[in-house]
Amino acid sequence: MGMKQEYEHKLQAKIDECQAELDELTAEIDKAKGEARIEHQNLLEELRTKQEAVREILVKLRETSEDIWEKAIKPHADSAYQALTEAVRKALEWAGSKFK
Repeated sequence: MGMKQEYEHKLQAKIDECQAELDELTAEIDKAKGEARIEHQNLLEELRTKQEAVREILVKLRETSEDIWEKAIKPHADSAYQALTEAVRKALEWAGSKFK
């Protein structure tokens, strides 16, 4: 397996991990009532938008040739994934403080 394929697999695993965390957050939000639920749903939508950005980069990565992926796609993928994981982490912390 080449470096590009390894990176694709790692990125896909990270996306799957974030999906599990978003599912956990969604379950908590589904328990919320009224205005709190709307506020939390807006947060969830923002996280899903970031997740979709990472998925789109993964598609581009898969379409990019082996010789240019690291310079053309990897920096964007790393940045987008880092933004997503940070946002998910903060959302889980915030939701944890709201739902306890």
